[in-house]
Amino acid sequence: MSTGNYKHSLTVRFSDIDMLAHTNNASYFSFMEEARISYFKKLGYDARDYQSRCPIILVEISCRYKAPSFVGDILDIYLWVTEIKEKSFTMDYEIKDQKTQKLIALGKSTQVTYNYANKKVIPMPPDLKQKIETLEGKTF
Repeated sequence: MSTGNYKHSLTVRFSDIDMLAHTNNASYFSFMEEARISYFKKLGYDARDYQSRCPIILVEISCRYKAPSFVGDILDIYLWVTEIKEKSFTMDYEIKDQKTQKLIALGKSTQVTYNYANKKVIPMPPDLKQKIETLEGKTF
């Protein structure tokens, strides 16, 4: 594991819990989405930019569950870009209990750069790649 340098924290809500009283598996995908949106806000983009300046679309996501979390737990979601290709990039996630630092889940997502008007995958805009490299502190 290699915890990324970007962290987003959130509190598990009652609506995130399933009938077994722990966080529902599907909630982790929302947690990763919230962290991903926060990451792009840090880069200077918001949701209105996803069809223009930061034209990304999620194409794949996975999650490996390691331990349960519960309502009221504060989770730290670490995320980082692990690979940038011509038209896509991959992010990894580690979700940890803030209090105990226990590993709760691991995730991975792939995003492509996409022209929404033409409905086609496009090369990554150079400024988006540069901003990711600056935040990550490395070149891809």
